[in-house]
Amino acid sequence: MKNRKIIAIFLSATLVVFLGIYSYIYFQNNKGKTAGKGMGINQVHRSIDKGLNNQNTGSDNKYYVVEIVYNNGSRDSTFIPLKLNPDYKWDSDLHVSTSRDDNGNLINGDKIIEIKDFVISDKNKEKIKSIAGAKKYEEALKEIEDTVEDRKKEAIKNGKFKG
Repeated sequence: MKNRKIIAIFLSATLVVFLGIYSYIYFQNNKGKTAGKGMGINQVHRSIDKGLNNQNTGSDNKYYVVEIVYNNGSRDSTFIPLKLNPDYKWDSDLHVSTSRDDNGNLINGDKIIEIKDFVISDKNKEKIKSIAGAKKYEEALKEIEDTVEDRKKEAIKNGKFKG
C-alpha cells in the first residue's frame, strides 16, 4: 500500500513537470503570434486594419520590371531589364508586386513598364528614357526590344499569341 502511494505521487509529480515544460515551450514558440494577447477588442481591430493597410501594394518595388500583356489581358511574361536595374543579381529576390484593379489597370505601377501585344509604345519609350537617362536610353531600349521580340516568338511558337 505504501509503495502504491509513492508510485502515485512520483507519477503525478512527473506528469506536472512534463506539462509545465510542454506549456513553457508551447507558449515560448507562439509568443507574439496572436494579435489578441493582452489587447482589447478595439486594439485587435486596429492592429488588423493596420496590417491590411501595410500590405505590399507595389509602391515599394525594388526593381523596374517589364510586363508583357497580350490577348486582352493575359500576362504570361515578366522580366527585369538589366540596363534599368544595374544592381540586380540573378540570385536575388525580385521584390516586385503587381496589383490590378477590377478593370485590369495597374495600381501603383511606378516601377512597371506594361507592354501591350508586344508593341513598345511611345509612352513606354518615354518611361524607359526617364529611368535610364539619355546616355543609356538606346542600350536599355535595345535590351527591352530584343527580349520582347524573343518572348513574342516564344508565345507564337507555343500558340499563345497570333502575331
